[in-house]
Amino acid sequence: MVEPNEIVMARRLIATRRFAEAMAVLGPMVRGARPDARGLALCVGVLLETGQVEPAAYQAERLVAMFPGEGLHHAVLGDCRRRQGRQAEAAACYERALERDGSLVGARLGLARCWRAMGRHARALAEAERAAGEHPGVFEATALAATLRHDLGDAEGAVALLRGAAEYGATDDRLWRLLAFVGNSCASGSAEEVAALREAIAPRPLVE
Repeated sequence: MVEPNEIVMARRLIATRRFAEAMAVLGPMVRGARPDARGLALCVGVLLETGQVEPAAYQAERLVAMFPGEGLHHAVLGDCRRRQGRQAEAAACYERALERDGSLVGARLGLARCWRAMGRHARALAEAERAAGEHPGVFEATALAATLRHDLGDAEGAVALLRGAAEYGATDDRLWRLLAFVGNSCASGSAEEVAALREAIAPRPLVE
């Protein structure tokens, strides 16, 4: 489906953090009794990004009420509930999102974060590792799974996950920092492996 020009423009503005301009573009699309669903979802994202959690939650509630069949909309409401500190409600939103569309990696990671916030680390790890397995190119999935393994005292398991991300081709600077953090908790036998991996994923200059 071809996106309206307004949506394309809003996405570009959001990508460059020109949030006020994005909202000006989205405004006419989200007012009235039947707003554009894509525009309203983007609007919620901008409100969250700019710290306007309560207005974002209100708009997300509208989104779900008007378009309840879309998993993404439940995930958007889950993001709002999580930012409001309502972890159990957020988890329920993410579960409804995944019932409608199991491929929503953001919803699965949101659910994992909710379980972690509620102290249910084993459930959180299961969701994060599933996300990492299904979406190996998504840094956030591997990072969360590695962090949860570290939380549970399995530093070497965390390093193994990060090694897999590096082998897949991830060179994100956040991966490097997380690897260094987790590596400090590893037994001496793994420390050499961590050092070698740090070297392997070290950022390279664009011009030699």
